[in-house]
Amino acid sequence: MESPRAFAQGVARGTGGLAAAVVGGLGASAAGVTGALSQNVSLLAGDREYAADRQRRRRAVQQSARDSSAGAAGAAGAVALGGAEAVVRGVGEGIAGVFLQPVKGAQKEGVGGFFKGVAKGIAGVAVKPVVGVLDGASAVLDGVSSGVSAGGVAPASPLAPPLLLAPLPDSDELVLQGSTGLA
Repeated sequence: MESPRAFAQGVARGTGGLAAAVVGGLGASAAGVTGALSQNVSLLAGDREYAADRQRRRRAVQQSARDSSAGAAGAAGAVALGGAEAVVRGVGEGIAGVFLQPVKGAQKEGVGGFFKGVAKGIAGVAVKPVVGVLDGASAVLDGVSSGVSAGGVAPASPLAPPLLLAPLPDSDELVLQGSTGLA
């Protein structure tokens, strides 16, 4: 130990690093939980096209935050903007789906498709705004985590893939994806 001052500076630096790692880890964990929850809730809308578009948009927001040349502040701003957009989009798509889903269903399957579309529209008006809020929260928490990790703390990495409900091809049934069987 060189001096009491150097000791105090070392303790302050270590405490700051610990606090940043804890905040970053909590942010990443909470973002993972809200992200998986929003993914699973989005499937309740019964709209595969919506689920695929939503995943594509989430990846684009995450990529733009990683590629931001403005540093941590730019990444946080991009993620916050993406989060606000997710909330507004969820509400808008939910309301629009009440009108559009019956039309799409009728075009594909006639009268039976119309009634399926009505059911999807009603489910979507309840589910899509909730998914938008969850996606927005997840984006903000991702921003907190990436902002902290941009300060020199390595981001937390998941130990296992998230468990997600995935639609089976050409079916309305869902299956748990990402699980590993018991040995």
